[in-house]
Amino acid sequence: MEKTYFISVVLLFIYFMETINTNTTFLIKKSEFDNRIIRKFVLEQVNNTETVTTCVYRCVRDLNCVSFFYNQNQKRCQTNSVGFITPGDGEEESGTKYYSLYEEGCPADFIRNRNLDLCYKPYIETKDDDFGEARDLCVANSYVLVRGKTTEDYKHISDQLRASTDYASKKFWIDGSDSQVEGVWKFDNGQKMTAFFWAQGEPDNTTSGKDNVYLRKSSNGVYEMSDTQYYLDAYRICQVL
Repeated sequence: MEKTYFISVVLLFIYFMETINTNTTFLIKKSEFDNRIIRKFVLEQVNNTETVTTCVYRCVRDLNCVSFFYNQNQKRCQTNSVGFITPGDGEEESGTKYYSLYEEGCPADFIRNRNLDLCYKPYIETKDDDFGEARDLCVANSYVLVRGKTTEDYKHISDQLRASTDYASKKFWIDGSDSQVEGVWKFDNGQKMTAFFWAQGEPDNTTSGKDNVYLRKSSNGVYEMSDTQYYLDAYRICQVL
């Protein structure tokens, strides 16, 4: 069972006497990860961390931190740049607890990268029949298909998809189309795309109507962009703007 903890960053500021993010920050303890640790996408690993509160502080002050593991027996704090969803990916380690971080305005089950100002979630429960269905399911919840502002945005999303085997080898719809003018990629709202993360040789437009974009796992293990036709069974990544 998940437990949600309210952490006032203002109180952390008073406690540590250092200026950090002043937004209200929340933590969710992921009990399914109890006594397990995943040593991937590590930002830092710090020994002699006496309390979990200190580990919270280390994560909150690093805007790239999405989650952390704290081992109360070894007094060790490990911060991570992604969120994990597959406990079986971890190794057993007695005394370790896992927490994910989020802020007001970003749902608790979404991934929040504060440095890139990203709030998004890959949905893996069921596939969507086509781009339109994926887009409409996001919009129905007041979200959009994910729209990267920079290449770094797409790299972070790629890292997130690589982080857990539950995402393994799945295809994901993201926003983007060149259906109006070939080679001119735009988001669904008409805004021109300025950042890309194409796989090698993409977009190839080898088949008529490959006017949409999705993320797939390339041979190098990285999730990258590829063009495709409107009709493709794939999952979706929704974003809070």
